[in-house]
Amino acid sequence: MRNFHPHTSRTLLFSALALSLLMAGWQAPTLFAYSTKAVRSAFTNAPAAAAQPELRAAAKAGAAPQQLTKAQKHARMRVLKNDIKQLKAQPGQQAALTAAQAELKQISDSLGGDLPAKEGNGSPGQTGASPAIIPPAPTGCSLTTVTGSNSTAVAISDLATVTSTITIAGANPYLWDLNLFTGISHSFNADLDITLTSPQGTVVTISTDNGGSNANVFNGTTWDDQAGAAATDFGYINNSVATPLIVEEALGAFLGENPNGVWTLTITDDSSQDTGTLSSWSLQVSALASAPPTSKINQGNNTVQTIPDLGTITSTITISGSPTRIVNLDLGIFITHTYNADLNITLTSPAGTMTTISTGNGDDNDNVFNGTGWGDVFGTPVTDFVFTNNVVAFALVPEGATSAFRGENPNGTWTLTINDDAEGDVGTLNRWAMEFLTSDGCQQTCAITCPANQTVKTFGSSAVVNYPAPTTTGQCGTVTCTPASGSNFPVGTTTVTCAAAGVNPVTCAFTVTVMRVPGAVALNDIGCTGPGDVVTGTATFTNTSGMQAASSATIALGANLIAIPNSCSANVGTCTVVNASTISWAGTLANNQVVNISYSAQINAVPPGTTVCATLTADLGMPVLGSLQACLTTNCQPKGPGLPYPYNSEMSDQKAGSVLIYNIYTSSTDPTKQNTRINITNADPSRPAFVHLFFVAEGCAVADSYLCLTPNQTASFLASDLDPGTTGYLVAVAVDARGCPITANCLIGDEYVKFSTGHAANLGAVAFSGLVGGLPACNENSVTATLNFDGISYNRTPAVLALDNIGSRADGNDTMLILNRIGGNLGIGAASLGTLFGIFYDDAENALSFSVTGGCQLRNVISNNFPRITPRFETFVPAGRTGWLRIYNQTGAIGMTGAAINLNNNAASSAGAFNQGHNLHALTLNNQMSYIIPVFPPSC
Repeated sequence: MRNFHPHTSRTLLFSALALSLLMAGWQAPTLFAYSTKAVRSAFTNAPAAAAQPELRAAAKAGAAPQQLTKAQKHARMRVLKNDIKQLKAQPGQQAALTAAQAELKQISDSLGGDLPAKEGNGSPGQTGASPAIIPPAPTGCSLTTVTGSNSTAVAISDLATVTSTITIAGANPYLWDLNLFTGISHSFNADLDITLTSPQGTVVTISTDNGGSNANVFNGTTWDDQAGAAATDFGYINNSVATPLIVEEALGAFLGENPNGVWTLTITDDSSQDTGTLSSWSLQVSALASAPPTSKINQGNNTVQTIPDLGTITSTITISGSPTRIVNLDLGIFITHTYNADLNITLTSPAGTMTTISTGNGDDNDNVFNGTGWGDVFGTPVTDFVFTNNVVAFALVPEGATSAFRGENPNGTWTLTINDDAEGDVGTLNRWAMEFLTSDGCQQTCAITCPANQTVKTFGSSAVVNYPAPTTTGQCGTVTCTPASGSNFPVGTTTVTCAAAGVNPVTCAFTVTVMRVPGAVALNDIGCTGPGDVVTGTATFTNTSGMQAASSATIALGANLIAIPNSCSANVGTCTVVNASTISWAGTLANNQVVNISYSAQINAVPPGTTVCATLTADLGMPVLGSLQACLTTNCQPKGPGLPYPYNSEMSDQKAGSVLIYNIYTSSTDPTKQNTRINITNADPSRPAFVHLFFVAEGCAVADSYLCLTPNQTASFLASDLDPGTTGYLVAVAVDARGCPITANCLIGDEYVKFSTGHAANLGAVAFSGLVGGLPACNENSVTATLNFDGISYNRTPAVLALDNIGSRADGNDTMLILNRIGGNLGIGAASLGTLFGIFYDDAENALSFSVTGGCQLRNVISNNFPRITPRFETFVPAGRTGWLRIYNQTGAIGMTGAAINLNNNAASSAGAFNQGHNLHALTLNNQMSYIIPVFPPSC
């Protein structure tokens, strides 16, 4: 048992009155309104209880243990322990049970109190000392570890006591954790009683009579409260080091002592025949600079639970709101139970750490744990205590140390587990409780460290700078920096001062330097700005960092500004149109080198007064704070009141567009009889229009010309003036001053056409809108541009055309059908129709199929010879009847437009006869067609 000496952290009470008050305190539902040090002191000075009378009588009647060797005695004790367990469960065996218990005590007494050790399984084999665990200290506490060792060998003689000392110097004054390492070679280790005495005089039992008949089991043992098994429970193997182990009496008893000074290891050999050597030993001392501030937390559980025979129960206590580090833990348990050696008791923390409170202690006594306090500083190891039937063992040191929980967070659920491992006896857990000393940390002097000096770049004359917060150690109040992070700092260098409030305020300072990066952005348009317009964006900035810098920039376009693919260029580095809203640049700039970026973007279909913007951000070896922005406001006059015609509406001869298809133009040697007047109008009230005209002959040859229109201007010309003697169709494309296609959607047109046969009509030009976001990249260096009729760049083309209500030739009708292939290269020759498939219907829904073949334009009069159907047309559609047809490429792979012109010479005399024409109806669409056009500036 530990010897106690007064010091600053312990208040010892020796009076019987104090003891009675403390015992009364245990009966309260909540635990610990007393000093655990006082309990230990008072209980240590209480007299040891005498053995039960029947055991004393049986011991006198037993065989003399002197007749057995030590090994035989240990073997006999193991047999007796097993017999006692079996006899206990057998009714009518009380006499035999009493005799076995008496013999066990007599043999144990003859060995100085030895009890049979557990025997492990496996082959002998020595291992090195296990690494020790140091529990974490409370936050902010200064924890240092020093070691001391003594390698002077000391012989351990039979029935003798030896001592060895280690002097610790330079350690902090508040002991937090202690670990012991022993190198002891000795046969029959149960002979050994080992204690450790601190400089303050506290004596802790390391081991008494453990190890059984095994040799050298402590020759390399780490003794550590935070790791391993209890020395009293370990399964020892001969010549195999037992490590790590928890000492019998808990090294946690030294908590709070000043560890500096002389430590003494004492070893007693209490039995003859075996000797050994203390070859070396060492201490690992971990100590704090000062005692941590602590709070006392009490919590109990008063729920009564029955402990069944050969059963296990658990009970929990939940701690919340406590400081986050355990300094010390004491436990109180109230158990009524007969034959208390049946009980195995453990405690598990919220972190999962489990420590053994008691296993098989209390002998055959009843109710000895009905009010027991358990703690590392309580004085008597439970394995050494002499129990008395129905007398509470008031204060005990558990088999496993409660300091195993030191440094853990107490908050969470704690679990007490009780197992009854033998038949014949039951009991009750009436209540249990815990008392913690906990800490949130140590007070430390405040120290503040400012961040490094900050350098930032900006496009403007100032920048909002967010700098890292200063770091602090110790107990600091609120830290305030002036100017604050997130403030607007001017170009130049500004000193920031930070102060930590508190009893002794401390300050630090650093600088914020803001460097200006010259730069500019612009959006440029000629004249007014409106939907579909292409604007030129520019951005420029200079590297003023004083050194070469890997640089990058991003131009973000607003929602109504759409980047044109492949339109970005720069004088240095690489410029890329990433997507419709993002342009990126990257390159390496020398000091003072300037980068100039140019790109094209299109205005979305927005009403007048809409603002569109482009924003530049950059990085010159570090991000340039802030951004540069350029904006335009759409300000072109609308075409009139009301809602604008939707850009994405499909092709039609009733709307304005950027591409017009005139389905037929013709002239002859006598232009008075066969000619075409082409009419075209610029419906834009604000801007001029450059129109590139392509005359596609029916044989696919192409001729072109330019027409330039001022705002709101209309113009007309005769085909005989520009392309005399030719029949075909006309394509008109809106372009800019460079000849690049544009999304103008301002062109409308029609034509008057007459043939020498008498066929004549006024046909509207079919308009295809240019769509925002699909304009091809084109500039003054482009040779060609592609017009994609894909529903993204321009409207889609018809794939299936229909001519409705074809009158009978017997009624005087002569209907001319005109089909035009859309697609090809208008610089070298347009695409051909090829073979087309058609279905002809009469007005009774009868259907006949046919096929025809054409070049760029197919033009013929519907008759018995065209299209070729069986029966022939004049039979299929007789007098007074009508029909209709649809025509297409069977694969749907081409796009077409077309018209029909009807001549009836009876129009002047017959009420049902008419002349005129119209464009064909589109039944389905194709999104695969395109024109390639040459690009060169208009000549007007």
